[in-house]
Amino acid sequence: MSGVARSWVRGTLAGIALACAVASPPPLAAQSGQALSKLALEEGLLSWDGIRLGLSLVQSERKLGLTLALSKNPETNPCAKFVTEAERGGLTLTLGYASPKPGAKIAWLRVRFEGEQIASSARDLAAELRARFPGAEWIHPAAKPDLVETDDLSPTYLIPGKEPQAVRFAPREWMELAAPSCFG
Repeated sequence: MSGVARSWVRGTLAGIALACAVASPPPLAAQSGQALSKLALEEGLLSWDGIRLGLSLVQSERKLGLTLALSKNPETNPCAKFVTEAERGGLTLTLGYASPKPGAKIAWLRVRFEGEQIASSARDLAAELRARFPGAEWIHPAAKPDLVETDDLSPTYLIPGKEPQAVRFAPREWMELAAPSCFG
């Protein structure tokens, strides 16, 4: 291959690479406002992708399309003595119930972060939460009077709705939905 042909091939390949780079979607961290896109209020209660607080075990199984096996929660949680896990839209949800009865209702929900959620900082999550729920208020931990919101490693936010409910973040790891009293 001649030098001119080689230069033409390199130039063409460089042009193709540039076109691909320009046409590629931006990195996840740049996609602000998408980490909490499946968080909503349904019937005045917090939900993630259609799975909301207050759904019975049977309703949860219907929504998820599978039978859920409850086990005792290894963690101490006054609202979720029994838990089960299910995959929803590529994320792992942990549903917490006060009892193992079929009529027991979801009292606590944890969403394990992946993708956009991992790329979002605590500040990003808080901003997106407030954009989604303008009445959201940071709950100042009583045990830490000098703590400011930006230094809170697992901030909790009160969300207006049908009954007292809150969202707690462990940025880059998970989000929990429950009554504020469930967070101790």
